[in-house]
Amino acid sequence: MDGTGSAFATFGTRGRYYKPERTDVIPTIAMANALTGEVLQSFPITEIEGLGDRRQWVAASRTKDNGRIRTLVAWPPDRWMLWDQNERPRLVPIEIETRRPTFTLSMDGSQVLIMGNLSATGVVCEFGRKCPAPIPQSGMIAQLREVTSGTVVWSIDGTARGFTTSIVPAVSPNNRYALILLPDDRQYVALISMADGRVLQRFSTPGWASLSLAFSPDGRQAWLTGGSIVAVFDIDDSSD
Repeated sequence: MDGTGSAFATFGTRGRYYKPERTDVIPTIAMANALTGEVLQSFPITEIEGLGDRRQWVAASRTKDNGRIRTLVAWPPDRWMLWDQNERPRLVPIEIETRRPTFTLSMDGSQVLIMGNLSATGVVCEFGRKCPAPIPQSGMIAQLREVTSGTVVWSIDGTARGFTTSIVPAVSPNNRYALILLPDDRQYVALISMADGRVLQRFSTPGWASLSLAFSPDGRQAWLTGGSIVAVFDIDDSSD
């Protein structure tokens, strides 16, 4: 997380993958120093009230100004857990149900940018076979929420007319901008305002495979990768 060498990890949650299969008596979450192997804090999953015995998760973390780690964990399909270092993990009221959580935290960890995984539905045909046109679907594309209260700050809604998928968004170091995938007839990359969710600019994705989004450490450039293509864009901070 944040290039600090800190990490969020789980231990004893994948017993069914062992050959022979092994029962995990005390599945545990942990914050660790990945450089030294030191466990900074750990907590049994079954002791987190309201979580039960869930083993699958997606996490996003930030190092706060006080140097402590904040981790938001989505346990599909409908549980969101906040864990601040040296405190007890707790569920937070983020009312988004999804089996494929895709999100990132704001730079100070106080807000979470969540993607809606909006896509058209229908049949995908390969090898040149003809299929009916995709069925457009409307709904939430991206949403910014307060982490502790779950309150919606803003939401971007729209219609996906093609088969699309969300990827992890990126937030600029100064927390002014974010990069997201914007579905329409196909996928576009959009530069948006973190203040109000306005789409400031959109452009075609540079390639088709292994797409990822990022900002440079100084926040002056945006990096987009797709397959063997890397596209770098300068950001004009003079105005929105």
